[in-house]
Amino acid sequence: MDRSKPKDYLILTIIACFCPAWPINIVGFVYSIMSRNSLEQGNIDGARRLGRVAKLLSVVSLVGGAVIFIACAVNLSMFKYCYFSPVDIQLFF
Repeated sequence: MDRSKPKDYLILTIIACFCPAWPINIVGFVYSIMSRNSLEQGNIDGARRLGRVAKLLSVVSLVGGAVIFIACAVNLSMFKYCYFSPVDIQLFF
């Protein structure tokens, strides 16, 4: 069994907090803090397990944020090709 200091991935979770998938990255940040606290209490296995969950949630958040950014960019780039005539606008109201 490897008894080296487990990673808590705090930097990764902080970077993931800037992505728009905010519920996932906040939970990942909490798991990272819990991993750090478990290590300070001497629970190495718990710290390793919580660190893996923090890493997983951060990666999911980063991928989800990239998908959201790409979807917004595609949506906004398609909007400039969409022209409404005054008749179309009246149909909305």
